[in-house]
Amino acid sequence: MTVRVLELDLPTAKQWCAELACNAPVSLSPDFAAVDSHRQLGLTPHHVGIELDGQRWLYSVHCTAFAAGNAIGVISPYGYGGPLVALEDTPQSEWLARVWQAWSNWCRSRRWLAELARLHPMLPQANWHGGIVTANRDTVMIPLDEELLVDAGFNSLARRKCRRAMAAGASIRWSSGLSDWQCFSRFYREAMQTMCAAPKYMFSEQYFLALSQLEGARLCIVSGPLGEMDTWWSAGIYLFGATVAEYHLGASTAVGFDHGSPYLMQKAAAEEAKRRHCHSLYLGGGTDTLEENPLLFHKSCFSTHRRTFHVATAIHDAAAYSVLRAERSHNSGSTPLPVLFDLFEENG
Repeated sequence: MTVRVLELDLPTAKQWCAELACNAPVSLSPDFAAVDSHRQLGLTPHHVGIELDGQRWLYSVHCTAFAAGNAIGVISPYGYGGPLVALEDTPQSEWLARVWQAWSNWCRSRRWLAELARLHPMLPQANWHGGIVTANRDTVMIPLDEELLVDAGFNSLARRKCRRAMAAGASIRWSSGLSDWQCFSRFYREAMQTMCAAPKYMFSEQYFLALSQLEGARLCIVSGPLGEMDTWWSAGIYLFGATVAEYHLGASTAVGFDHGSPYLMQKAAAEEAKRRHCHSLYLGGGTDTLEENPLLFHKSCFSTHRRTFHVATAIHDAAAYSVLRAERSHNSGSTPLPVLFDLFEENG
């Protein structure tokens, strides 16, 4: 049967995603890719569907220009990306090879030279991507057992911090209100400035307002005793899907850290995810690949369950990409990956 490659509009891509019934987390949805294009200038979402032998392969990506000419790089939205297929139709190697060749040819015809994707640890996407897939780091997820309290897997530090926050008078509320999202935009940027974070993490208010319209996106706000904006201790964005809830972005004040509010926020999120009948709350990993990373240590306080995060890369036009690599002064004998990671750091 002939392979069909289709560029889909957003409504059609959403329909495909629903029909695949792959239990995709919200961060892999076509909607999320569309919303994430508001994060910064130069990101253009594309949704590509491939049909072969009655099976479908769906891929939502960002395209962004390399510095040279009209060459295009393909990258994940902020968070995760990668192809989706129906879970019950695990692709055979021959099927995937034909689909991947069609995708690569399609990319090359549009001068999409190369791609880099961060595959979601909660799906077997390493089996659905035809490029070079490499294990990168551990991530943490909280299983939500119907028979157990959500903090059953918390360690003693997390339990103690939750009790401290409650004893200090912390209050918890969930919000989808516009004014709270506007407040979160300022709250998050102030926290990033305090941490001296890179400029690319200073997300605009427009980005947060776009996120506020995403189905399943909610704010969790942990406040001090007065409950006013200036007593916010911690706040985070959570994405609630059909089976998986995800921690997307969060921030805390120094006072909040002292009182343990980041721990209470994750407990509240796990309870909300369980109430929504999610099977797990995915927390993500650390800021680097080291086992002793402080953020990974923090997340590991909530669960011992790990999932491996994979990075996938592919070169669709080797000749043009080699020229681009030389223009960026990468050694001709080096792996072609550095240019991809340059782009990822600039726009990912």
